[in-house]
Amino acid sequence: MFSHTYLPAHYRGKLRWLATEGGVDLILVALPVLRLPTGVRLLFEQSEEPFAIRFLQPLAFADHNILRLYAPHSVAALLRDTRPDIVHAEAEPQSFTLGLLALFKRFFLYRLVAFTWENLFRRGLGPLRWGERFSLRHVDWMIAGNHEAVEVVRWRGYDGPITVIPQVGLDPAHFSGPKPDSADASFRIGFVGRLVPEKGVLDLWEAFLPLADRAILVLIGEGPLREIIQKKAVAAGVAPRVEIHGFVPYEQMPMWLKRLDVLVLPSRTTTFWKEQFGHVLAEAMLAGVPVIGSDSGAIPEVIGDAGLLFPEGDISALRERLAFLMDHPEERQRLAERGRQRALERFTDAAIGQATLQVYKQVMGLR
Repeated sequence: MFSHTYLPAHYRGKLRWLATEGGVDLILVALPVLRLPTGVRLLFEQSEEPFAIRFLQPLAFADHNILRLYAPHSVAALLRDTRPDIVHAEAEPQSFTLGLLALFKRFFLYRLVAFTWENLFRRGLGPLRWGERFSLRHVDWMIAGNHEAVEVVRWRGYDGPITVIPQVGLDPAHFSGPKPDSADASFRIGFVGRLVPEKGVLDLWEAFLPLADRAILVLIGEGPLREIIQKKAVAAGVAPRVEIHGFVPYEQMPMWLKRLDVLVLPSRTTTFWKEQFGHVLAEAMLAGVPVIGSDSGAIPEVIGDAGLLFPEGDISALRERLAFLMDHPEERQRLAERGRQRALERFTDAAIGQATLQVYKQVMGLR
């Protein structure tokens, strides 16, 4: 498996399941370090794993997901040494990584599985477009992270088999435990993520403001809107009702989620971005917290019938749903139970591992 996703150890649950319960002889080909667009450097988190790990250093474009280029001789040497039956590339169709693995397929005779999140109808230009066409002709099976990504990759020309499976799962044990007691009876409205406009944080602020006498707004994350919201809270005289906690380590996330009465993901679609999954929704559902989400991108398919939806950008509709849950604790409890059940069925490491293993079995049955 070629992927840069698994630098944090808690994302590797699917891989652990495949290597143990699934009986897959798995080799993760990963980056030793990844620099995010924000400039933050992420190191591969070392932990004892039931699968092998091989590191590759990019030859060029090291910090660009699409343009990242590995030295062909190092990739060829890895494939020659391991002789895989399947190469699973969690790389978009227009990426140099998938193109290189599609090129080597004829020499090493493996089945090629690819993964895509892309849910916007846009094409690469020039060499990116040519490489995408080449790669899609050589992919044996496609895994899409959401249903819109299926439509997009079909539009791009892929006509082979495709299955919708989220990329990473969750450990139910990590999100178990009781809801902590709180001395404050106020209704706690939470958001977890980047504090940026496309995440709809300002919409949540506007929806919360008329409810501030009975509610507390809890924002967990960093971003350019942090200072703006702090100033707005002071100007509106509700600063004591707004908590901004910054970055919270993954190990502490269940505790913070369980302090909430509802988690909101009010994302807004832009020209270049649409919500591709909303992983924090699955985390909140597994933690037994009711969720509200906009209808941006994949949010509705994550929530299903286990939460409340509103049209993206519709502040009044969001406020109505928040007020409804504030006044109906029995509905909060019902959604919390329904959400946890949905997360257990669909979003755990075991559920995603089983679905991925089924793809492997199917692709090995192809001529």
